[in-house]
Amino acid sequence: DCLSFYEHLKAKAAKKGKDLFLFNSGDIVDGTGLSDATVIDGEALTPLIQQMPFTALTSGNHELYRDETMTHMVSSGFVASWGGRYITGNVFNATTGRRIGEPYAIVQGEQKTNVMVFGFLFNMENHCAAVDVRRVQDVVQEQWFLDAVDKAADKAYAISAIVVLGAPPALRPPLQRDPSSRKARGYRPQRRVQLVRGEGRGVST
Repeated sequence: DCLSFYEHLKAKAAKKGKDLFLFNSGDIVDGTGLSDATVIDGEALTPLIQQMPFTALTSGNHELYRDETMTHMVSSGFVASWGGRYITGNVFNATTGRRIGEPYAIVQGEQKTNVMVFGFLFNMENHCAAVDVRRVQDVVQEQWFLDAVDKAADKAYAISAIVVLGAPPALRPPLQRDPSSRKARGYRPQRRVQLVRGEGRGVST
């Protein structure tokens, strides 16, 4: 149903000369009948999700409760299969110190619309030992983030909007008060910032 809906909307957008982007803000290992069908959470789901034409994805907190879940997502090639579009700005491998995914991505639609995409998880403390979740307010002070936001203002990249993917808990403050979006807006107020958040089931600007 989701794929069919997306394809219909994309066709309508194309007729108007517009792009449609499909994002996933995480928690992909729960919520369906297949979620608990395997010993490793979501093992039966990831091959199906790989067939979806997501523009970019990020990790939710549900992927980070058990070591074997995230380990499988990496070792199975799921993360790498997105070609640099699995974005985890503040989620790292606890052993290697490397990000699980990429810090950000610049994606382009068929109508040549360029969008810069970030992905941040809330400051999760009860994650598994396999990962290290760094505080958002610290990560957005790092040079890579400042350089990326500068790119958004560079006419050579022709960035139309900044998209921030995230999975804040429903009872925590909404993503629009998250440090990542505040920082992006503060540095480049002339760029539209689109927030796509999980759990709260909301999209805000």
